[in-house]
Amino acid sequence: MQRAKFLFGSVKWGSLAHAFLSISVPLIVWLLARLDLIPLAIATIIASKWRVIAVQPRHWLANFRTNSPDLIVNFSFLILLIKAETVATNLLWAAFYILWLIWLKPKSTEIWVGVQSLATHILGLTALFWLADDIPEAWLVISAWLIALSAGRHFLSHFEETLIRVLSFGWAFFVAQLAWLSNRWLVIYPIADDLVIPQIAIVVGLIAYILGSLYYLNFKGVLKRAYLRQYVTFGCAILLVIIWLTDWSGSR
Repeated sequence: MQRAKFLFGSVKWGSLAHAFLSISVPLIVWLLARLDLIPLAIATIIASKWRVIAVQPRHWLANFRTNSPDLIVNFSFLILLIKAETVATNLLWAAFYILWLIWLKPKSTEIWVGVQSLATHILGLTALFWLADDIPEAWLVISAWLIALSAGRHFLSHFEETLIRVLSFGWAFFVAQLAWLSNRWLVIYPIADDLVIPQIAIVVGLIAYILGSLYYLNFKGVLKRAYLRQYVTFGCAILLVIIWLTDWSGSR
């Protein structure tokens, strides 16, 4: 009895319950997407964020702003699950969905917040351009703007940046312009028949990584000219490779 009490007493039931709920949400969304019950899947995602409105109404806007990257990632995975035609791709996205909720999302250190922001950019834009043929161009550009704004604010708010509004809105405007251009000249990289990555997700992810890394080094007070040259050279080299290997003969 004492041994059993010792074993069960050491279990963190709260953490275990939270992990179970975190896993159950993507599994339920995955099942509903497979059954083509999309409204129920959307309702499940919204219901999973009940803590956003479990406060006084004056805090709702701030809570939605704070939780917007997680909402973007959740709905991005839903879109990718819907668009997946094979079981293998479907299960792959479901696995990444679970990984996001139980491993990446709970992390709060500076580097991991940057990874969360980067994932929001890449997943959000990938899912958005899967819908490029189904939504008006204006909604596409506005959605890209919101994705970049939310991801940018999520990263900068962790550093208590005083110019967070200027920097995040400026970054969002830049990404919105790229989204408009990419919609006019859409380039995708096929990995499988039902798995393609739009070029804008790679380009924005690359630029976000470089700018975020330089910002982090500057915040820590260790940014040097050598680091700046390395990151700029690396970014320019990758962009040149992307431009060189891209087939520019087509257009939308």
